[in-house]
Amino acid sequence: MLSVLHLVHRKTAGGIRTEDEDIRPLYRTLIGVHELASLLLEIQDSPHFGSLVPHLRLLNDGNALQNSPSSGRDQATNKLFELYMGAVALQCGEDLTLDDPLASSGNNPDVLITIGKRRWGIACKVLHGPSPQGFVDHLIKGLDQIDRSPADVGVVAFNLKNILQHDEIWPLAPLDGIPGNALTPAAWSDPAAPFHLLVSEMEQLGNELVAYLPPGHLTSIISGRKSVLGFLLWGASPSATMIEGRPTPSSVRALNFQTVGQVSPEDLRVIKCLTWAIYPDSPTRGPRPPA
Repeated sequence: MLSVLHLVHRKTAGGIRTEDEDIRPLYRTLIGVHELASLLLEIQDSPHFGSLVPHLRLLNDGNALQNSPSSGRDQATNKLFELYMGAVALQCGEDLTLDDPLASSGNNPDVLITIGKRRWGIACKVLHGPSPQGFVDHLIKGLDQIDRSPADVGVVAFNLKNILQHDEIWPLAPLDGIPGNALTPAAWSDPAAPFHLLVSEMEQLGNELVAYLPPGHLTSIISGRKSVLGFLLWGASPSATMIEGRPTPSSVRALNFQTVGQVSPEDLRVIKCLTWAIYPDSPTRGPRPPA
C-alpha cells in the first residue's frame, strides 16, 4: 500500500517521466492491489467473509500480488492464492471453508464451498517452473486432497504467475509505431490485444503440460476420482492500452479451463461462474451466470 501511495504522490507532485525509468513495477503493484481490493469488496457483505480472515492476516507476511513472480520460499504468497480463489468462489456459492493457512494438514483442498447443491473442493497450486513433471506431481497431490475431503466434486487450480512471460504482455516501446527509448512502456492500440496474448500463452502452456504425458494418460489419472476431467489455469499480468488517445495501465487476467475428457453441463456452469467472478471490477460484467 505504501508503494501505491508513493506512486499517487509522484503523479500529483508533477507526474512521472516514463523516459527516465521503467514504471511497470510501480503500476504492477497498483494494479495488483486493486485486483485484490475489488475481489474483497465484492464479497464484503457475505456472511461467510470471516472464513477469509486467517488468510487476510498473511498480507503482512508475503507478497499479495498474483500478477507477478514470487519466490518459491515465500509460502505466505502461495497461501494468498487460496485467498484469491476463495474470494472468487464465494461469488458463486456459500458456506465457504478455507484450509487453515498456518496449520494445514494437507488432507483437504484449500477451498471448500457449496455451489448449487454440491460441495466443491478447489485445490490451489502455484507452479514455480515449467517442468511438466512438477505439474503432474502437483496435480496428483491436489486430486488426492479432493478425494480425501468432504467434497462431492472438485478441480485443481494452478497459478501461472511465475512462468508467464509478463514482459511480452506489457513490453517496452517501441510497439505499434509508438516512438521512445528502451525504458518507455508500450501501450497496445487494440485494447483486446494483451488479453488475447495472455489467453494464447496460457493455452500454449496448458497444451505443453498435457503433451508431456502419453495420449490419454492424464485422463486416466483423473478418471474415477471426484474431480472433473480437467484443471484450471489462473493467469494475471498487467499491461497498457490506448484509451481515448492516452496510454492507460490495465489489468489482464483469465481463468482458463483445460479439459481432458467429457465434462457435464452442470460442472461447466460452475466453471463458467468462477470465470465470471474474477472480474468484479469490470463495467461490462453481466449478472452472475447460474451455477
